[in-house]
Amino acid sequence: MGSERRRPEHFEAVTAGIVAGGGKALWLRTDVRRRADVAALVSNAGIGPISPLDELRVEDWEDVIDVNLKGVIYGIAR
Repeated sequence: MGSERRRPEHFEAVTAGIVAGGGKALWLRTDVRRRADVAALVSNAGIGPISPLDELRVEDWEDVIDVNLKGVIYGIAR
């Protein structure tokens, strides 16, 4: 599920690039599936499964629901 994109080095590099370009950026490790983690943040997260639905990788699709649906709901309900 793109775990290499969730590593601190990735966020540090992206943040440094934005700052070098004159922008403002900051990153904070957050699990949008946890309401408490989202409470103080602006929610902007989403994931997509790597496997087709017909492969029935249920865990991938549970993650999609947890992040893409629950993460948004938790962000709205904070």
